[in-house]
Amino acid sequence: MPGPLSITIEFRQIERAAAGARLMAAQLVQTKVLLDAAGRVLLRSVQRVAPVGQDKVSYGGNLVHRGGTLQRSLTYRGGHGAGIYGVAYADFVIGGTAPHLILPVTKKALWWQGAAHPVSQVQHPGTAPNDFPQRAVEQAKPKLEVLMMENGRRLMRLIGSQ
Repeated sequence: MPGPLSITIEFRQIERAAAGARLMAAQLVQTKVLLDAAGRVLLRSVQRVAPVGQDKVSYGGNLVHRGGTLQRSLTYRGGHGAGIYGVAYADFVIGGTAPHLILPVTKKALWWQGAAHPVSQVQHPGTAPNDFPQRAVEQAKPKLEVLMMENGRRLMRLIGSQ
């Protein structure tokens, strides 16, 4: 008469796969931490070099427009679609504009403080490009390199601990 049936199942491959999945998850978390830190470094650098327009004051001494709108608008958003965002006209500052005609939109004429009289149109001479984000990246490179090295060391410690 045969003896009792004995079945042994070893899950070594599954355990190795689970360990690999845990390591990958830890690496992804570490990479997200790195990307968020790099985004904040870049944001501070872009804010530092962003052009700041002049304040505009009326004849009565009232502040009509406060300079620095572009600089104040710059923010960093992490996660999906991560990037540095700002006012819509930032592209015109970065890329410049060709000479163009300015026409009134809601009125029949244009007028501003200091104008001799209202006018029906103005020929704008255009603006030179100001690639301040590229200058910001160049200035931030040393800090970004340090972040990358620190992250690399953390990842190596993670891999070594498995």
